[in-house]
Amino acid sequence: MNRKTLSIILLASSLVLSACASPSARIQTTTDASSIAGQSQTSSSTASSSSQDTSPGDTASIETVTVAEYQALEQEKDAQILDLEKTIDQLNSELDQYKKEQPITPDNSAIAFKQRLAGLLYFPVFGANPGEEADIKGYVAIKPQAEVPDKLDTLTQGISQILFANRPMEVVELRSEDGKQIVYVDLKDQDQWYQVFQGSTGGATASQSLILSYLQNDYRNAWIDGVHFTLDGQPIQLEHAPALEETQYRD
Repeated sequence: MNRKTLSIILLASSLVLSACASPSARIQTTTDASSIAGQSQTSSSTASSSSQDTSPGDTASIETVTVAEYQALEQEKDAQILDLEKTIDQLNSELDQYKKEQPITPDNSAIAFKQRLAGLLYFPVFGANPGEEADIKGYVAIKPQAEVPDKLDTLTQGISQILFANRPMEVVELRSEDGKQIVYVDLKDQDQWYQVFQGSTGGATASQSLILSYLQNDYRNAWIDGVHFTLDGQPIQLEHAPALEETQYRD
């Protein structure tokens, strides 16, 4: 047997061996693939079963957020809080302005001239029956730091409300006469005021009530020295109110 023939035989043998080995390799590969597929199906089945068995309260159902999402939410809440604080400040400012613009109403339970916790003074409004000592019908709360003209305006509102059923009256002028401060008060709408001064008793009572309530003889801080009344801007000439024809002075 020559060398050429031997080479041909060896080549043929190797081809036969390769052919015999190939089915085994293919079978192994197929088996491995089937095994992997089976494992995948098993895992999927297990995951599906696990998902079905998980209750809403399990930790697996807890939602999570990223740091960026949390920071964005925090910024949003901070912005809302800032808007609310601005709204509160605006409402407080409007409330303060409202309080300043509202007239102070009388406090009938207060004590004359005693400064209350609210920081106010209380001026008495007098009812004076002829031949009897004047009695207090109510009080008007007045800011102690207010200027005298402002105090007079507030007192006028209280006198009208407490004694005269809100009949219109107004402080017209605070005038200096012979070194004395005289307040001029105008009673408006004579038809309404004529009813007040009907009869000698009614006229005298109303006159003394007006005079004493403005003069505030017991008040020792800066105040007026006298009061003068007019009726619709004209001198008062009423039969039953002669005391209102002239300026009345403090004791």
